[in-house]
Amino acid sequence: IVGYPAEGRRKAAPGMVATALEALRPYGVPTRPEGHHQSRVEIALEGIPVPVIGYKDFAFDDHGLDVDLKTTARMPSDMSADHQLQGAIYRQASGNRAQRFCYATKADALVLELSADAARDAMKAAAGIAHCLMRFLALSADREDLARLTIPDYGNFRWDATTGACAREIWGF
Repeated sequence: IVGYPAEGRRKAAPGMVATALEALRPYGVPTRPEGHHQSRVEIALEGIPVPVIGYKDFAFDDHGLDVDLKTTARMPSDMSADHQLQGAIYRQASGNRAQRFCYATKADALVLELSADAARDAMKAAAGIAHCLMRFLALSADREDLARLTIPDYGNFRWDATTGACAREIWGF
């Protein structure tokens, strides 16, 4: 849950589940791949030797759309660039099905849809990012060399205590 310290996540979760359920209720029961809770998606980007893989949260085949759930402490006013990238990849992998994001806080939920234009722009960005990463990785086969060329952003929510400690060992700060 983005924006909550570890001890607050458990308390916040029931309210977020309730608001998300209310927002998603009009779509009915999600379509589930047999034996799975999420649907794996995969696309190939031109000139990139590895696929981009993701997992969709909810498919609503009766409506021809997919929804990804985002729990957060603060309601966004718009989709972040990261979420637009994710939605664009899912859209392409799903045969251009509509991609929506359900943002849920303890008190409210908001469903936003990725437009076709935003998806097109985000796919251009995804290809550009992938090619930049390929050029970066081509600089050296030595991961320590590559680490010395980067700066970790420990303020990002993806760093927890364990991964942060490992990163500090790698970067030395």
